[in-house]
Amino acid sequence: MNDEILKAMKAINRDNLHNIWLRAKEGTSLEGEKALLARMMQEHVEYIDVWERLNELGEDELELNGVNPLMHVSMHSVIENQLERNTPPEVRKALDALLKAACHATRQSMQSLMNSTWNSFLYSKIHAHSMTPPISAVWRKLYGGENNSAL
Repeated sequence: MNDEILKAMKAINRDNLHNIWLRAKEGTSLEGEKALLARMMQEHVEYIDVWERLNELGEDELELNGVNPLMHVSMHSVIENQLERNTPPEVRKALDALLKAACHATRQSMQSLMNSTWNSFLYSKIHAHSMTPPISAVWRKLYGGENNSAL
């Protein structure tokens, strides 16, 4: 994909997310993925300055303390959506196992799932012929193997 097209698409995405943020702040009712993204943005108060200026920021300005807030809330939204729909059911099982085994708070457990999902995504992009389940790293941490019947 052409770099200019990609840059334009990212700018449109930032504008759309900024619009979601403004609508959520005003109390406008949102539905579906927009509502989920709005909730994730509101829950991440540490990024309010980013949300407020999202339509003004360039992509090189989107990193805060080593984290891209857009990617962070997007991953949260993906995991939340999987949990709400129970699809795949292994995500709920992995979260429950993390909460039980590690005595993590929900947010820490969600972070573990996000990290595992992101790492598996990157691995699949590098090794396209060898897909791994998104939560395989969590399975290995908790149970020492990918196909443990505990999950």
